Amino acid sequence: GRGGGGNAARGGKWRNAEKRAVKTTEKKNLPVPSKNDREMLWDGKNVGSLPNMMWRAVSMEDLRLHPHFVGLPEPEDVRIESAMDYRKFRQGSKEWGLLHDGRLTTSRMGPMLGIYEPTAQSKLGVPRSLSGHHKAI
Repeated sequence: GRGGGGNAARGGKWRNAEKRAVKTTEKKNLPVPSKNDREMLWDGKNVGSLPNMMWRAVSMEDLRLHPHFVGLPEPEDVRIESAMDYRKFRQGSKEWGLLHDGRLTTSRMGPMLGIYEPTAQSKLGVPRSLSGHHKAI
């Protein structure tokens, strides 16, 4: 398969990986995951009509542990001294929602410009899953 993924899925490059202390992949000289590592990365559910958006997603808890992560303060800790302080509110907070209510934001531009309407969608190459008049409503 492309990039060797097919072989790995059938046990090709990973065959007997747990018996070797430092087996590596052919292309990038990266360590091959052990059987236990592979089982942790894949839950075996590769069927269904909806993608699993949380598969291999980094949790906020893990993200906050990274040394380069700079988190926003809790909403109750934000002191508003100017309009520049509005950006300190976490997305999803009540305050963030109130600040965006009734505003034209970039997430609303596509539907408002008609990009998802069938004619524009076909000319611009917008995926069919995003097209349709219902996206503008």
